[in-house]
Amino acid sequence: MGVCSAEAWASSEIDWTYELNLKWDTDEQGVHVFSIDSPKGVVVKPPKQNQGQNKCADVWSSLGDILGGFLDLLTFFSRWWHVYKVFWRFDVTQCGRY
Repeated sequence: MGVCSAEAWASSEIDWTYELNLKWDTDEQGVHVFSIDSPKGVVVKPPKQNQGQNKCADVWSSLGDILGGFLDLLTFFSRWWHVYKVFWRFDVTQCGRY
């Protein structure tokens, strides 16, 4: 049986822009006025995402899903058996006796 190395990767790239206008002016009285304006604010483009895994990771993921399903089934039956023992237990040999 061969041994493999499971590998996975993920990346995300988000492009954004911000427009900022700085204005330095003088009013009628000769007072300097500084203003900041952002007409568009922050513009965020949808992210570019990349993710994946190699075949070895796919195999281990599938085996984990199978094992998890089997354990879920055992958990279900163990709970069902506990309920059966607690609520439906009676002694057939004692039926009809006072």
